[in-house]
Amino acid sequence: IGVAMMRGAPALLPAAPGTRDRMSGMAETLRGPYVRTIAWFVLLTSVSSAIIDFLWKSNARVSFGTGPELLRFFALFYGSIQVLSFIAQTQSARVLQALGVSGTLNVLPGGVGLASMIALIVQGWPAITALRGLDAVVRNSLFRSGYELLFVPMDARTRNRAKAILDVICDRVGEAAGSGVVQFVLLAG
Repeated sequence: IGVAMMRGAPALLPAAPGTRDRMSGMAETLRGPYVRTIAWFVLLTSVSSAIIDFLWKSNARVSFGTGPELLRFFALFYGSIQVLSFIAQTQSARVLQALGVSGTLNVLPGGVGLASMIALIVQGWPAITALRGLDAVVRNSLFRSGYELLFVPMDARTRNRAKAILDVICDRVGEAAGSGVVQFVLLAG
């Protein structure tokens, strides 16, 4: 829902001349609406990923216990995710040509949203595992391919700062916020 609300975000606009010397690197980078929109997108997708990851791991623990069966399950899951991500990555150019950058990026929230609704109806660890797998495969392949292209229209200085801020800070803040949501729900429930 949050990503859908960002649909009307403004396009890339250059910073006003003379403002670069007065702001810190992070404030300067996040000043532009284009970078702020990307930051919110990264933040929201990271929040959902953290929540899905918690649900998946807690369901796996309940289903398989804490012994060797759980370890085998995780090993099989992560190995499968890497193979599927590789296959999806080899098709990312076709998807980018067919859907464009925004369509390719929206595969992640759209797919996760649809899979989440299905997981609400068909409950249990298989549905949550499919949801977590979809999130991981799309994030590591199609989403990453489209996301990297968002930096092309930026000047080199902004691109370098924005990559660091978005890839590290926004992603980690999103994961922390997702963990906070999970913690709040656990304490409230």
